[in-house]
Amino acid sequence: MPVAGGGSYTQISTGGNGDTCGIKSDGTAWCWGWVYGESPIPTLVAGGGSWIQISVGNDLTCGIKTDKTAWCWGYNGAGGIGDGSTSSKSIPTVVDGGLSSWIQVDTGESLYGQGCAVCGIASDYSGWCWGGNGNGQLGDGSSGNWRSVPTAIYAPQVTWSEISVGYTSSCGITSASMITCWGSNEYGILGSEGPSTNIPRSIAVEGPWGQIEATASAAEGSSPPVGAIVGGVIGCLAVVAAIAAGFIIYKRRKGVANTNSSTSIKTDFATKKPATRPEDSIALSSLSTMNYSADPVLQWVASQPQQNSGASLRSSSSKSSIPDHLKSLEFAWQDARLLKPLGIGSFGKVFLAGLPHSPVAIKLLLDAKSVAEASRSAAASGFSSQNMLSSNAPSVASTDALIKEVSVMAPLRHPNVALLVGYCMNPPCVALEYASRGSLFDVLQAGNTDAAIKAELTWQRRLAMAADAAAGMLHLHTRDPSILHRDLKSPNLLVSGDWTVKVSDMGLSKLMDEATQGSQTTAGGAANPRWLAAEVLSGDRPTAAADVYSFGIVLWELLTWKLPWFDTPTVSNIVGNVQKGSRPTLPSKSELPGLNPSDSIDAYLTLMQRCWAQDPAARPDFNTIAAELRTMQGI
Repeated sequence: MPVAGGGSYTQISTGGNGDTCGIKSDGTAWCWGWVYGESPIPTLVAGGGSWIQISVGNDLTCGIKTDKTAWCWGYNGAGGIGDGSTSSKSIPTVVDGGLSSWIQVDTGESLYGQGCAVCGIASDYSGWCWGGNGNGQLGDGSSGNWRSVPTAIYAPQVTWSEISVGYTSSCGITSASMITCWGSNEYGILGSEGPSTNIPRSIAVEGPWGQIEATASAAEGSSPPVGAIVGGVIGCLAVVAAIAAGFIIYKRRKGVANTNSSTSIKTDFATKKPATRPEDSIALSSLSTMNYSADPVLQWVASQPQQNSGASLRSSSSKSSIPDHLKSLEFAWQDARLLKPLGIGSFGKVFLAGLPHSPVAIKLLLDAKSVAEASRSAAASGFSSQNMLSSNAPSVASTDALIKEVSVMAPLRHPNVALLVGYCMNPPCVALEYASRGSLFDVLQAGNTDAAIKAELTWQRRLAMAADAAAGMLHLHTRDPSILHRDLKSPNLLVSGDWTVKVSDMGLSKLMDEATQGSQTTAGGAANPRWLAAEVLSGDRPTAAADVYSFGIVLWELLTWKLPWFDTPTVSNIVGNVQKGSRPTLPSKSELPGLNPSDSIDAYLTLMQRCWAQDPAARPDFNTIAAELRTMQGI
């Protein structure tokens, strides 16, 4: 039956109470249904403006206008409007929290009076949620604590292409084509084995995946409908993973009927399961080469002229300027066989690759956000992605700058510093030794949900991991000239199969900084404020003491297994707290994970607090830190 009132709609969204909203071709938004006087006739949404996206939940609606601002209206008992209050609003109210530009918003359904959760993707592709959080569906590391302004999803360095919110859980697709879910895991709804989780958990899915179809069959008011999306009893992880992917597709169909969008996921999924591989050597022959067409950055790479294997496109004059000891480390891009994405780093996408027969982690130093934006522009303009992407995508590294940084990294030989295996110039990339357990951040978060990993993370092991990181940093700081890290944090500390910690990404933060001067720092990008010292946040140049401050935050992570400032909703709040001298909250000893009553942490706490002292001059150097950690180990 045609919708009353006439007009052509470009998008329709329906909520759990039968409320419906849509956007007409002229950009106006119209709503009808139960909340809107049970009227079958569309009512013009107040406040004016032109809309590009709308999402309806239970008694709550959110949308994005053409200026990319996000707006919500309706029931606000759990802060779902996102304006910092719990007062319900009958007209659209701008979402607050220091974010003014959005590309997607999705409104969930409310259950048992919890209030809707809302998640969105900001224009820098970072993920944010607010509203009801009874089951951890906001993904910020907490549960039961609703948020009245957007709070960052607990996934440092991850950027997002889509997020979908349900009753008690949420799922998202990252820019690296990985599915992650968080919230309640009733019926296996998160798509992976394990208990419920209030932080994103990757779904280990063997690819490639083709089209996924899903339909909803649960009645209104029943248990979460996602468990019935694919249907049948969950009997294996593959089926559970299909449910998670189907959840996203179901929400796409239910929440957005857009004539210009696809209702299927077509990509290669071959995700890393963090912190579970027993050793760093893997059977490369057992893994399939990635499909470049599934990734816009790799599409751009494929569209560029490529050198012959073992050769370089750079001029002879440029190549002659490369020190002899670096020439043997250069490889042609096509000599590397990409196997699967490992994630999004501060400096670009990271892939597991074979080079030629050994596993390496290749960091592709391209501005993935700009490439993704170019891809979207191409689709909107009717151009082929290849034609649009064949223009020069922004790189974080000029040829000269990359060679300079590689020349600094190449001589580093230390068991606690990630080894540079090689580099390429077209596209710019570096290849590092592969650490099978992922980052320290991966390992600690796995300890929250994986009993086997939790058992491995004894206090003595964590002391050893801290000592490893300190030894690696001491090696950097005592070079001549000294090497500053500038972006020391748990995601940049790699963990090998035997639990050895290796410092990684030193030098790359300077490369990024020089290439993006004037750009804003985001919660998920380079120089993450969760780990930065007050003086750096105030604009001072990084120093060795600033690295020590960051190490103090890492010590806190090893103690708590939490994201620094997980309970602080916005980046501006974090910056303000640090500059005022506040530090991440320290739970009581009885609340700390992985400790036995006999474990003594007093000396550790004292060292941690000295490391993050407000006065840089009061912080110890890494020689002192390493020595004190060895003493704590009894070495």
